Formats: sequence, C-alpha cells, structure tokens
Amino acid sequence: MEEHHAMIGMAAIVDGYPLYFEASNEKGLSMAGLHFPKNTFYEGYVNGRENIAPFELIPYLLGKCSTVREVRQVMKTV
Repeated sequence: MEEHHAMIGMAAIVDGYPLYFEASNEKGLSMAGLHFPKNTFYEGYVNGRENIAPFELIPYLLGKCSTVREVRQVMKTV
C-alpha cells in the first residue's frame, strides 16, 4: 500500500516483516490473529481476487479500513 492508516500492536518480527498477534489502527479498529489448529482451510491463488497470505490479513485490513462495515466490504474481494 502506498498509503495506509497508522497501527500499533503486538507482533514478532520475522525476516523484517511484522507478524501481528493483535493490533489497532488510528481509527480505533482492532483485530486479533487467533489460531485454531485443524479448523482452517487455505485456498490457492484465485484470479480476480485480492490474494494475500494469512499473516498479511491484519496489516492489510487495518491499513485499509476504518470500520467493521469497511472490513466486510473489503473481505468480499479477498
């Protein structure tokens, strides 16, 4: 993203990339990255969709969105 909302949270830095456990952005939107082993399914690349890795979801949504309503709209294309 060329521009994004500021965010702060708890993360581990791996290869220079922040892997967020939870975070909040400057608009007050917050997310937590919860992990439930054996309860997830990851699809492969889908044409016409915004393809992001699971670890990118928190910074992607908090960087782009101000409200839960905006998150729901964005998630329709992810």
